[in-house]
Amino acid sequence: MQGNYWSNDLTNEESDDLTLGFGVSWKLKPSLDLRIGYFQDIEKSSGEEDRVALLQIYYYGK
Repeated sequence: MQGNYWSNDLTNEESDDLTLGFGVSWKLKPSLDLRIGYFQDIEKSSGEEDRVALLQIYYYGK
């Protein structure tokens, strides 16, 4: 689980955003990892919430 909190404008107290995400990772082979994740805005200063689902493949080879 991962959380991100940041300010888009340090001079404006209403510009804070909060995103929460989680993911899982599998080692398929010694040189291959698979990761699946989901991230969602909990608090968005612009009023538009984002949701992101992702699939990442990591290859550690030549």
